[in-house]
Amino acid sequence: MITHEGHRLAFLSHKETATRSHRTLGTATGGSHEVPTNRPDLVLKETEEMVATPH
Repeated sequence: MITHEGHRLAFLSHKETATRSHRTLGTATGGSHEVPTNRPDLVLKETEEMVATPH
């Protein structure tokens, strides 16, 4: 079973990776691990922003 501390540490790890690799980390409030199913609006918005951002 994953504890609250385990979730916190995983989030910090993802946040650090995003910071070092010019990525962004978002939280899909009201979703689960099935973000494309639960929050297709968020997936579309983030994809559009990624495509529009010069690299």
